[in-house]
Amino acid sequence: MAPLSVYLQGGSSSVGDVVRCVQVHGTVQHRTVRLHSHPLLGTDNHAHLFTCFLLSHLHWLPVTTRIQFKIALLTFKTLTTHQPSYIHDLLQPHCSSRQLRSASHNLLEILQTRTGFAQRSFTYSAPHIWNSLPHIITGNLDVTANTFKKKPKKFYYTTTRSST
Repeated sequence: MAPLSVYLQGGSSSVGDVVRCVQVHGTVQHRTVRLHSHPLLGTDNHAHLFTCFLLSHLHWLPVTTRIQFKIALLTFKTLTTHQPSYIHDLLQPHCSSRQLRSASHNLLEILQTRTGFAQRSFTYSAPHIWNSLPHIITGNLDVTANTFKKKPKKFYYTTTRSST
């Protein structure tokens, strides 16, 4: 099985490979925590609770949420630096025919797709993920990447922890 980065860069042979890879990496994440905390654990009943607590304490995002975070960060870097050009060409700003208050939110145009396979492409998923972020995060593109990185990570961390 190839590393997750190969699948994110488009080296996947099928969508099922990506889903399987995400499941494996999520399992590896949990087992890593359990391995490092093994002397602290008593029974298996306490192991699961302690693993969840330690994942929360380490501020680790679940794998699918981390992928969304990475796509949002790549989108921000592409919008601010216009590099790499082949990715920048895939992102189109949303242009309304009327003057709206949302014009200052830096929304991106989401292309219409017909298949679920097309919805897994960067052309669809990057604008979808970017537009789903709160406007306080996407509204200001005049910040550094390190400053921006903290905002979506905090947003994803709080939404992930509040849903569990």
